[in-house]
Parts: sequence; structure tokens; C-alpha cells
Amino acid sequence: MKKIKISMIGAGSGFVVSVARELAISKALSNCTFALMDINEKRLNKARAAVRNIFDANQTDVKMEATTSLEDALGNCDYVIASCEINRYPFWIRDIEIPERYGVCQIKGENGGPGGLIHAMRNISLFMDIIAAMEKHCPNAWLMNFTNPISILSTYFKNYSSIKTLSFCHQVHGSFGVIAEILGMDPGQLEVVSGGINHLNWLFDIRRKGKRESYMEEFLRKVRKSEYWKKKHEKVSRQEFTLEVLNTFGVYPIGYDD
Repeated sequence: MKKIKISMIGAGSGFVVSVARELAISKALSNCTFALMDINEKRLNKARAAVRNIFDANQTDVKMEATTSLEDALGNCDYVIASCEINRYPFWIRDIEIPERYGVCQIKGENGGPGGLIHAMRNISLFMDIIAAMEKHCPNAWLMNFTNPISILSTYFKNYSSIKTLSFCHQVHGSFGVIAEILGMDPGQLEVVSGGINHLNWLFDIRRKGKRESYMEEFLRKVRKSEYWKKKHEKVSRQEFTLEVLNTFGVYPIGYDD
């Protein structure tokens, strides 16, 4: 059986720890190779140490490699995980500040509006080289992307590349804590049905895993009664606008006010 190779582009990002934790406990992928790639050698070394600690603690057979070379990371690769940007936060600040000078005020400006579009053009330019390298070195591999703006990048991948792609965000998964707390359940008991695009997603149904009974109406009823959604709390994500959207359209938006 061919040994699976999974490469992570932008291994210096925080996502590498989450991926490594899952690989360390996966029976199906216990014999794979996990290749870390980042152009920043300092961040790469930090990621390598963190992943090694996770693998050692779980006594996994997953083999780890680390490189600053995109070509070496992609050679004979089956899956490519991308979580990469160049100077993310300095550019992000400018994405907000420049439109604001012309009267367009965005709270985040990451995925939509003028800030989101410039963000998209910047990251499309970054992914042009990654896609070209994949088409050369691993044309049959899947690209599994965490980089924003996901909706625009996914459209670019679909229209301008032969590479198979999927894009992911923890937005929906991140809502499980709020939903579980409201319903008095454990997040691990839940499964949700949602639809939309990244950072603009709607909750359609809530169920216990493996069960058909819906908890949607109970959740919405408790949301509308809870004080949490009706006022500002220090160091807690805002929710007043979320409640207003729910009461206006009758659908709960996944995420937070910003």
C-alpha cells in the first residue's frame, strides 16, 4: 500500500497544531508522512518542535519532514493543506484603513467589500505559484485550503486550475459551544445543518448525533429570551446584531456580530 504524504503549506501558522493533533490519533493515517513547509525558517522550526511534541506524546508512527522548499514539500504529495499569507496583519490593517478614508468603514474587511477584494487579489497572487507547483509536482493531490477569503479563493481554484480543492473554516464548528450551552448539552453530542458562504452562514437545524429529533425551535426560543444577546459584555464577542438579524429574518446567523 502506498504511504500517504500530507504537506502543510504555511506550517508556521497556528493551524498546524490542530492538524498534528488529529493526525496523531488517526488510525487511518497512522503511517503517513506529514511534511511541514514555510518560507520563514524561524516559524518553521517552532512548528516542527510543536508537532514533534504532539507526535511523541501520542507515540504515533507518523513521519515528519520540514522544509522551506515548496517543490520538496509537494513532491509525491497526496494532500496539500494550505494556511498561508504574507504579512497578514500589517496588510489587514491597511485593508481596513484605506477604504475608511473614502467612507467605507468595515469592522474586519477580511472576506467582503473593498478590503476583502484586495485581500483576495493578494492571496490569489500568492496561490498562483502554489497551484502551478501542484500541477507540476502532484497534479492528482487534493488542495485543502484554510486561507481566507475562502469563497473567492475557492471560485478562483475552480475556474482557473485543474487541481481538486476543498476549503475549510472553523466558523460553524466554533458555534457548537454557544449552541450546546444554551441547550444544556455537550458540544460532542451535537450535529448541525447549516448553509451559506464563509463568514455568512445560517443555522438550519440542530440534532443530537445519530438522532432525527430537531432542537432548533428550542434553541431559537432560548436565544430570544436570553439576556446574553441583548447587551454588551466585556471581553465577549458582541451579539446584539445577531439577535436583530434573527428577529428580522427568522434565521440564526452563525458567527458573531463582527
